[in-house]
Amino acid sequence: MYRVRLIHLSDVLKNGHDDKLFKTYFGTAQPYPVLGANEQLISGNKTGILFRCDNIDGNCGQEGWYGHWRRKPLEQFCALGYTVTNSSPSYYFAADLMHRFYHIPTIGNGIIGHYADSYEECLQLAIDHPENATYNTHSLQYFAADVYARVIGNPGEGCTGNFTLHLNTMGSTSTGDSKTYSGETTHNDKTTSNSNGQHCHTHANGEVHCD
Repeated sequence: MYRVRLIHLSDVLKNGHDDKLFKTYFGTAQPYPVLGANEQLISGNKTGILFRCDNIDGNCGQEGWYGHWRRKPLEQFCALGYTVTNSSPSYYFAADLMHRFYHIPTIGNGIIGHYADSYEECLQLAIDHPENATYNTHSLQYFAADVYARVIGNPGEGCTGNFTLHLNTMGSTSTGDSKTYSGETTHNDKTTSNSNGQHCHTHANGEVHCD
């Protein structure tokens, strides 16, 4: 997780909020909340945080429920048919840990949460409410995965995929009814919507969340 976050942090510091990839996930927002969210994961106080692997909630045996043992290692990034746009934002163990940490009050501070879930919803959130996108768990995960893929997983190309966003312009400042994203250029964009709700897990407070 730390490796992904450090690369993510370095990318934002280097390219800033005018970078095309940053704008894809966070729109016109400033980079400071994203930088802070990353720094909190890396350097935040983790005293008392215990990562349990003993199936405390009994969900490990349920078909379709994603525990850490079903996640993939970073060594397989951009392999096994994975693309940023059509795979779960928690497909890799490092990204899954990001999600879990953000739900811990001392890390997420009750601010980072689920403002949008699917890939399409995250892109729409960046257009309509960029101020929320920078605090959206899945937006932070997708951006981190996209950056890591382009730098480490498949250097220079990544594994974004292709995606056409059918814009919901109600309440939005955007014009036109669709926007096509592609992973073919340096710091570019993506492919189909995220999961259909069958990959689920339970947080410590009993909240059930499906990617």
